[in-house]
Amino acid sequence: MRNVNPLFFLLCCIAGIIIPYSVLVPALFESGFDIAHFVGLAFSNRMSAFFTLDVLISSLLIIGLGWFWFPGRAAIGVMVLTVIAGVAAGLSLFLYYVSKGKIVHHLKPISRQLKQSIR
Repeated sequence: MRNVNPLFFLLCCIAGIIIPYSVLVPALFESGFDIAHFVGLAFSNRMSAFFTLDVLISSLLIIGLGWFWFPGRAAIGVMVLTVIAGVAAGLSLFLYYVSKGKIVHHLKPISRQLKQSIR
């Protein structure tokens, strides 16, 4: 894998916060904060259900990666940002930490544990 400037991932993280919220906030002002209505819209047809489920599964994956591979504050940052801002922001922060070498020493023992648990 080629080296990517960590600044790129931070810019993607900022974009991953701003762009989705630029759509969400006006929608919430239009219809109010009604959870039942929001979930109904998220699953109103097969296409929106597909994207909703894809985002939910991706969120769980990123939260799991943060939980198992990051030490301390890095894990909390990835998990909280994923829950509050979404997958684009959480994944960008995850990749930022990877590009900075924050998890390299944690990666090998966990990959061995995963291989042993699969066998």
